[in-house]
Amino acid sequence: MVRHLPPDAKPKLAYEGVDVNPRSITRAAGILFSTTVLAAVVSVGFFVLLARRERAADPPPPPLAHTETGRQPPAPRLQAAPLADVASLHREEEEVLSSYGWVDEGKGIARVPIEEAMRLYVAHARATPASPSPPPAAPPGEAR
Repeated sequence: MVRHLPPDAKPKLAYEGVDVNPRSITRAAGILFSTTVLAAVVSVGFFVLLARRERAADPPPPPLAHTETGRQPPAPRLQAAPLADVASLHREEEEVLSSYGWVDEGKGIARVPIEEAMRLYVAHARATPASPSPPPAAPPGEAR
């Protein structure tokens, strides 16, 4: 049977109470929120406790440690500025690769820039005639 409502009447909205209980959802959200806040407070308290215990167990520095300002550990030491060291190394390598100089002056071994070495190699390869290749050998079993 279909009900007909008067044109000015608004239908009453309803939901099934057996499927969704708003009170239990609100209660579960409240429990989840309070558990999260409680866990955060306990965690922060635990870290504060650990920090205090560490400070209490840490021995004070020796009295002479504050007076030796320029003292360094024995070599090899860590790099103070590794990126600057790498940049310096690249500049030195680029200087060596792009300049003329002696590798061993006594033996007459010199270095030239890479671009110049490639140009000299190509010029030498063009000036040297290609050696003729030997004729192919006859396959075995064939007599000439």
